[in-house]
Formats: sequence, C-alpha cells, structure tokens
Amino acid sequence: MKIELVNLKKKYLPDFELIVEKIDFNSGETIGLVGNNGAGKTTMFKILLDLININTGNININGQSILVNDDWKSNLGAFISTDYLIPYLTPLEYFKFVGTLSGIDNNSIRRKLNYFRNFLSNDIFNLKKKLIRDFSEGNQVKIGIVATLLPEPDIIILDEPFFGLDPSSQIVLKAILNKLSQENSKIIIISSHDLQHVSEICSRVIILEDGRIVDDKKTGPDTLFELTKYFMKKGRLTD
Repeated sequence: MKIELVNLKKKYLPDFELIVEKIDFNSGETIGLVGNNGAGKTTMFKILLDLININTGNININGQSILVNDDWKSNLGAFISTDYLIPYLTPLEYFKFVGTLSGIDNNSIRRKLNYFRNFLSNDIFNLKKKLIRDFSEGNQVKIGIVATLLPEPDIIILDEPFFGLDPSSQIVLKAILNKLSQENSKIIIISSHDLQHVSEICSRVIILEDGRIVDDKKTGPDTLFELTKYFMKKGRLTD
C-alpha cells in the first residue's frame, strides 16, 4: 500500500495555500502530522479523503489517481471531526450503520466491539438508548474512532484523536494504535498537538508550517526533545 502526493497545490482560504512537492506514505508506517493551528493538517486530510478538490497536482494510491475510481475508499477509514457522526442514532445503531456500509453483519459488529470495550467504557457500552448527541465531546470522539477502526481499513486517518479523552482512554488508544502499527499492511496517519503521544506511537513525523512541509523524519529517542525545541522557538515572544 502506498499513497503519493505529487506537485499538490490547494488554495483553501484567501490567505492560505497548501503546497506539497512530493511525499509518500507507505505500508507499515505510522505518520504523525504536527503543526500549529492553521498549518494545514486538516486541509491535507480533507484532500486525502477527497472532501475538497485540489487546484493542481496528483494524489495516487497504489499508483492510481483517486480521481479515477472510488475503489480506494473501501480500504480507508477516517475520523476528522465529531461533526461527521450521526447525532440522532445511539452508538450501537451508528456502529451497525457503519457495518452495513462495510459489509459487516451485526454479530461481527458486536464481536468487534468487545475488543474496544475498555476504550468505549461503560458510559457508551451499556447505555443502549442514549443518543450520540447526548454524550460528552470526549465520548463522541471515542465513538468516531471506533467506528473508523471497526471495518479494519488498510489506511487509517485520525485528526486529533486524543482530543477530549481522559488519561485512561489516551493510554488505551495508544495501545490500540501501537498494535495496529505492527500490522505491516496498514498506513496510519495521525495529527495531534500532543507531541509526546506523536513521539511515542509514530514511526515518522512530518512538521507542517503555513501550508508547507518543513521537516519529515523518522522518530527516535530524541524526537520529543527536537519537536519541543522547534515549537518552543516558534512560540517565543518578540520584543
């Protein structure tokens, strides 16, 4: 599995343009996208998901443009916002809906959900009549992440997956993602403002700044220090 972005340009706002000359995402990689607000992380995700059109360039999955056909979509799962959930369904109804779209029967859905039991917590698992809109933001994030992972996609995109999660849920999610990363067939792309989480679970980190890739490197023992140093420099007050 391979994703290629080549000569990509997207003018998304009057004063913002995302430019990517060339970048690849490959099977077996867990890639962390980091950058300050407005750097272009969510824009890149929306482009990868074909939610917004690019002005120029190509996006290829396994050598084929994503504009040619929609076959790639069945191998991709993404969570970028709780806005994409269906608020008037219960979590179980929503999971079943996702299963229907992915060809997963209800018995398999229930079996798969048991794997995520510790992550979902009793609040979600046992309240069968509570609607998604009535859950906290953190629990809605959990619902979105689990719905993304249920079909076991080869490409996983998660935008700020740790946002709103309590410490225990963050630990469980990191364990889930670490286990997934051991399956060499998968590409996992995560954006997060938490530099420690990114350093711990990603094999590669990409820094975005003002719509440009300013660094792209494998993680190592010094990654957290290097990222912290970079963003401390960006956050200094001027005289």
